[in-house]
Amino acid sequence: MINEIKEARQAAANVLELIDITLGKLRNVRSWSRFDLFLGDFFTSLVKRSKISDINSSLAEIDRAMAVFKSELSDVKSSFDFGISNSSFDIVFDVVFDNIFTDLRVLSEINELMNKLEALRQDVSAVYEKLSREL
Repeated sequence: MINEIKEARQAAANVLELIDITLGKLRNVRSWSRFDLFLGDFFTSLVKRSKISDINSSLAEIDRAMAVFKSELSDVKSSFDFGISNSSFDIVFDVVFDNIFTDLRVLSEINELMNKLEALRQDVSAVYEKLSREL
């Protein structure tokens, strides 16, 4: 039983680490997004989109880590289904046309994603603390 608790606790720690890294990336892209909204140009939009791609890759890592965490701890009932839209349509309107409406939507998605990740972090952290007490 102790071994299962340790494995679940380690899986939770992995998720927490990935969430913290991704939140840092989100803070960075939020700054780029705000700059793009008010003073940005073609280059700014390209950098922002590159950072969004990186964040979406990080979100996929979190999703995989959550799957491991859930398999280690069967009573976790959290679903991880969110990201930032980065379709070809988004890129064209954001980068080529430097559209303020797209910039506003992206900034809103970034803020929403940060809130969701922070809530997920609280949930995983609470489970981590409970597992730590059981050791």
